[in-house]
Amino acid sequence: DELGDVARSFSTLLQRLNEYTSYLRTLAGKLAHEIRTPLTIVRSSLDNLESEQVPASARAYLTRARQGSERLSAILIAMGAATRVEEAIGSAERVGFDLVAVLESAVAAYRGAFPGRGFRAELPAGPLDLSGAPDLIVQMLDKLIDNAVDFSPPGALITVRLRVDPRVAAIEVENPGPPLPELLPGRLFESLWQSRTGTDSQPHFGLGLYIVRLIAEFHGGEPSAANLADGSGVRVGVRIPR
Repeated sequence: DELGDVARSFSTLLQRLNEYTSYLRTLAGKLAHEIRTPLTIVRSSLDNLESEQVPASARAYLTRARQGSERLSAILIAMGAATRVEEAIGSAERVGFDLVAVLESAVAAYRGAFPGRGFRAELPAGPLDLSGAPDLIVQMLDKLIDNAVDFSPPGALITVRLRVDPRVAAIEVENPGPPLPELLPGRLFESLWQSRTGTDSQPHFGLGLYIVRLIAEFHGGEPSAANLADGSGVRVGVRIPR
């Protein structure tokens, strides 16, 4: 009958969507695997060329090729990290943990890891019990901090904040620096979206914040990004249901 045909059509459509989603989730790992060997050959060839007597007029091209290979290498590293997080999410088990204690420990570590930045923690006085994967929460915060460091000037004060209401725990990382361009906040968390250029003048490929989105979704939450009201910086964070 017609209802049966419609049901079968929807079932087929959902199956294809699931297959496509699975393909997209594994695409980064597949690309990283396929690109790694050709890139190694290119870098080895560049090493050999640089040891030869190359005309001065050709040195500029060698330099550009070297920079391009280093950029590809950075992309591969980021793609590998995204793939490992996806695998970790697939096997993660939920446990009870104190989110405040996890954030306190992480911020203390960042003070030693990034001596060129200051860190301020604005956290509730007491514990906040959540169910989830604390190791993944730390990885998520690592990516938020990396983003804040990349887009803030030396000596900047980065704030890690936890806002809590009866239904949601909101983790926010706030940094001074250039504001997000118009329409960009909604795309920051897409895979392989090349976003702003950081204070180190290097392009950023969006995989760090894509990882933030994956971990947030595992915990039933969602990421967000916005400019500060006075235009002095950016706030990026995650809302997780309690």
